[in-house]
Amino acid sequence: MLTQNQTLKYLEINRFRDFDGLLNDTQIPIPSSFLSFLTTGLRHNTSLQQLSVSIPLNKEIRTFINVISQKNNLTELEVDFTPDQAYSNSSREKKKQIMTLLFYEQVLPAVTNMLESHTTIKLLKIECEDIIYSSQPNWIELVQHLCETIFIHSSLEYIEIDTGFVWLIKHTFENQRKTLIDRHKKEQPHKPLPILNIKQTTVSSDEVFFVDKQSCSFDKLHYLRAVNVIKDMMLQVELNDQQLINLEAYGIKINLLKKYLRVSSSEKMQVTALAGGKFMFPKNTILVSAVYAVSTSIPTPMRLELQHCIDLINQPDMRRYLRFAIASIDSSSPYNFLLQEGDFKSDSWYGSFNFTTNCFICILGLKQVPIDLSVGQQGSQEQPNLLVQEESQQDELQQPGGKQEQEGGACRKPRPQGLGPAGPKDGRKKNDDKKLHKKDRPSSTEKPDLFTQATGIDKSQTFAGQLYYERKDVRDSVKFFAVKNLKALRQHVKEEYPEWEEGQGFRFKFKEEYIELVFDDTNQKYSIKGWCIRPLIDPCTLYQSDVENFGGDDHTMLPLCLITVEASPEAKGTLCYGVPVMGAERKITIYIECYLKTTNDVTRPAGSGARTDFAASTERQEILNCNDHKNRIVTELDNYGFSKGDWEKLGQHLNVNSTRLNDIKTDHGREANTCVNLCIEAWLKTGKATYGTLIEALNGMGENAVANEIIKANNIKNIS
Repeated sequence: MLTQNQTLKYLEINRFRDFDGLLNDTQIPIPSSFLSFLTTGLRHNTSLQQLSVSIPLNKEIRTFINVISQKNNLTELEVDFTPDQAYSNSSREKKKQIMTLLFYEQVLPAVTNMLESHTTIKLLKIECEDIIYSSQPNWIELVQHLCETIFIHSSLEYIEIDTGFVWLIKHTFENQRKTLIDRHKKEQPHKPLPILNIKQTTVSSDEVFFVDKQSCSFDKLHYLRAVNVIKDMMLQVELNDQQLINLEAYGIKINLLKKYLRVSSSEKMQVTALAGGKFMFPKNTILVSAVYAVSTSIPTPMRLELQHCIDLINQPDMRRYLRFAIASIDSSSPYNFLLQEGDFKSDSWYGSFNFTTNCFICILGLKQVPIDLSVGQQGSQEQPNLLVQEESQQDELQQPGGKQEQEGGACRKPRPQGLGPAGPKDGRKKNDDKKLHKKDRPSSTEKPDLFTQATGIDKSQTFAGQLYYERKDVRDSVKFFAVKNLKALRQHVKEEYPEWEEGQGFRFKFKEEYIELVFDDTNQKYSIKGWCIRPLIDPCTLYQSDVENFGGDDHTMLPLCLITVEASPEAKGTLCYGVPVMGAERKITIYIECYLKTTNDVTRPAGSGARTDFAASTERQEILNCNDHKNRIVTELDNYGFSKGDWEKLGQHLNVNSTRLNDIKTDHGREANTCVNLCIEAWLKTGKATYGTLIEALNGMGENAVANEIIKANNIKNIS
């Protein structure tokens, strides 16, 4: 089969296990001759990419691994070494001695040689039972050579070693840790450090070494790569008649039935809520929930309930276009999702699904369906036979939201001229009811195929708008952000920014391509005398596509608008400033509320006889701090057109430590947003950061326009 089938991508041949109630497993021995047949087949196969196989451990193992080393088409390899029939009838102790000797003197050198010649492998898992505590002088050298090869390998991302007893491997790695990391950074500066997972099945926990953080994490049931984590939770499963695990704060509820739980007090569950990652969703779908990774120590049937953001209460027919989707946790990124049927009720924001653990799960909306099935009789509950997976047509999404790639990419500019009136400075006229300038930005809705019809699911999404406040000595910083109306995302913001004070929030739908906050001092319900309310970008807009894609690899920055509020000595009472939200489906005005600070609220500057709640112009040489200025500066750089790809050059002009810049490049080189954030953070933490040095750095790079905008936005004086 391997010789003749040149299209096969994945092959798994593992020992048969039949679990009884006591968790004892019965195994069918693998014949010694199997290894030679497998080796011959692999030698002639050129298509296989993923191989998971149980094979007998004997002296022919070197030939098998040597063949693997020549197969650059193979990117993932999982090998479970079992006792060979030749010594399967030996005593337990004798069998352990033979397995241990073969593992260290046959398997490890062969694997090391394979890695030295194989340039495309990304994932490697090795399991070998019956390894005992034993050591020979040459074994330490063999393990050292393996560790060195792992850390300088050009493609390897993850390696897992499960041998029952791993003292020698663990001890050798710990002794070499710093040397290995330093060598990796020197020889592979643009490649993330590999993950080394050393599993010790003779004790109660595994040990996973996250070498880039030089720390350990215990009792993990899964480790995920290329994802953006909201919350990682490890839970203990209790043996009640029916176990309800309520994680509603993160948009998920899990129902376990007692009949499926094993007679074990140590069964655990790991649930990870994700904002996004490197996912492949079926064509013509959109992500309408958070993504979750669910694992149990033993795969267990359960019923999951996930929150989605589709308004079924007002549009019950939309439930016909909702599907669950699952993907394997054990595969490498990008993770490939397949559609599954689920249950969606018109009076609920949750969908339910019968599910077996150890995979990703989410809810997708179908953007197109066949014409003849989407226009049936009113009230029909017939589920459309969707054409979203035909011929495995899928789009790789490096962000959540199901957004299909547009020709030329997602264009942020040019920005619109505004939806409504501005402040008195620019004299723009009111434009409350005029249509948005759709031509200024590509449409997020794709043109349907000839034989399909748009469902409108993207227009049925609901979003959450929220005000937050940062109370400061001389001014208040107000943040307005929008995300999908999902508890997981909103909880993520709260945990990421615990210092923010929560203000008014509301739920809305996009009527147009974007919403705009309109600041009009001349049309206020309450007096604003003495107060200055100033957005840091004009027009103050948030696009639906940016809000949908928040959490993805290229959209790690929270979609928000920054507003500053300052009070002059003439200001009185409490500020209540109305801001119409244009571009939403219904009319909304949100109010910014600030109050005057007393002398007890702030520290009075030396020699000051006046109230200190009014901020004068920002001094060029005022020292900036990370807590107050990081988010503001990063947002200003983004809003005013700074090229994120030049983050390292900016760091050099700001005199950020070169070692720190190299670490950022090594760990996050492909994540421009993250690199900008970390670069600015490193600069602010020097204790010498000023707007003056930032302006000089930008001008030195030729970013004069960005520098001028920052000067205007912060009213910086003494700049010449």
